[in-house]
Amino acid sequence: MDAVVLYRATEMHRQGNLGGAEKLYRSVLTATPLHPDALALLGVVLGERMAYREAVSFLRKAIQGDPAAPLFRYYLGTVLADAGDEVGATMAFRDALARHPEFAEAHYRLALILKKQQNVAEAVEHLRHATRIAPGYGAAWAALGSFALKAEDFGLAKCAAEKAVRLMPENLVARIALALALNFLDRHEEAIDALRQALRIKPDFIEAWDMLGLAYQQAGRLDEAEGVMRQAIEVAGAVIPDEESREVAEEEYSVQHWNLALLELLRGDFRRGFAHYSARFKKTGRAQRLAFPRPVWRGEDIRGKKILVVGEQGFGDVLMLCRYAPLLKAQGAYVVLLTQQALASLLKQVELANEILCEGPQTQGDFDFQASIFDLPHRLGTRLDSIPSAIPYLPLPSADGGFVLPKTGCPRIGVVWAGRWDFGNDWRRSIPLSVFEKIFGESGAQFFNLTRELQATDVDVLAGHGVVDLSSRLSDFSATARFVAQLDLVITCDTAMAHLAGGMGKKVWVLLSFAPDWRWLTEREDSPWYPSMRLFRQGKAGDWGGVVGRVRQALALFLGAHLTP
Repeated sequence: MDAVVLYRATEMHRQGNLGGAEKLYRSVLTATPLHPDALALLGVVLGERMAYREAVSFLRKAIQGDPAAPLFRYYLGTVLADAGDEVGATMAFRDALARHPEFAEAHYRLALILKKQQNVAEAVEHLRHATRIAPGYGAAWAALGSFALKAEDFGLAKCAAEKAVRLMPENLVARIALALALNFLDRHEEAIDALRQALRIKPDFIEAWDMLGLAYQQAGRLDEAEGVMRQAIEVAGAVIPDEESREVAEEEYSVQHWNLALLELLRGDFRRGFAHYSARFKKTGRAQRLAFPRPVWRGEDIRGKKILVVGEQGFGDVLMLCRYAPLLKAQGAYVVLLTQQALASLLKQVELANEILCEGPQTQGDFDFQASIFDLPHRLGTRLDSIPSAIPYLPLPSADGGFVLPKTGCPRIGVVWAGRWDFGNDWRRSIPLSVFEKIFGESGAQFFNLTRELQATDVDVLAGHGVVDLSSRLSDFSATARFVAQLDLVITCDTAMAHLAGGMGKKVWVLLSFAPDWRWLTEREDSPWYPSMRLFRQGKAGDWGGVVGRVRQALALFLGAHLTP
């Protein structure tokens, strides 16, 4: 009799009739209080009805009745996970797998928790097991595609996402994972196709519109990128305001205006680009206005006023834009620049601002305005032909003590091939040392390493080429500038070093990816921001070898000129 009632209960459960299923499960337990299946399934129903404490109680009784059953432990893990007990859920899923290692669903659910706990590598391994055990498990393939992206295994992410899309053609998560993987692999045309397919499924999928615009941009198809970005703004329910006819409040911008701003700046349309740049405050994880009870400066007469200029984003951004502080001083303002500790010592050596702070001001009442440093190009009317270019605006500190570079009798060249690994786009801007080291083969120069974060094998590579490693002596930008001031040339990827050397007026060569940051514009080999700078661009995505080859040719000419009497 129990079997018949239990069958009817499971049918109700399967059909979503949780109340009816619960009633029948309880009737089985009235007749047979320790019936393991009824205990476990009642626990599942109660978990689905969010009666978590009672659900866990019944599941633990079921496990006591049948300790060898991995399914009961899986049910317990599921309920605990839904209740927010990640530790308990992890233990339950591991217990289930200890009893049944080929339990695909347990591998999958455990992987989801491990991902939340930032244990992405183990999560990926469990998803690999799940998809090996159950090749048709679409959800596991989709999760594997997304998690492999986090693990920066883009080849695996692509393969897993493609499998998920074949199994679940309507699954947008899988399609987004596929597009992202293709983008990371510099297969932008395929990414565009994947996103177009996602938009055919869901035409108002704003995330896909955003990604599509960026994919067109990274493919170098800038006209199409702009059209898509404008369409994304429309899909998001926003409009592109006319900044020429009226003052636009930041609240009028959407996140989508941020993408458009970066593209406009890349194309040299600074009037629109810097205006739309205010949309950065709408993007999660980006800069935010300082919680400061003073109005934002919007171009009012500032003579005799005191303004707090807040540095934002990275070191390079502040080094690039601190040139605007003297322009405010020239208008009669008292300028206080709030910046990072690592920059303060350097910036205090020149009269960029009246004061340099590293922490928020203790008193706020004596300020008239605040501004973010990226507000200044817009408010001061910067156009492509009016960039403040009084170089140098950063100090050229004298060398003394332990900062004196050895006299070599040949040109001294500083090198940077990699930025901070935790920078979001570092994988695109940094250059493998195995490629960059070919530059060291040009004789007639002494190279000095200015890359701060070295890998374990880098030290041996540098020593093998006779490169002097200064990384341990670069305590802040003031120390770095003392070395840079003594160099004849700096060769760097797109890091803060480019802005430091450029702002000091030093000869600097910058190696750029195919789809570079907006400030380097397109096609040109010079920079209107830094007259002493030369740009070396990838001809196609990922081709650092071609860039390094052209740098070597230029370096041979540079060194030859120094050898000419």
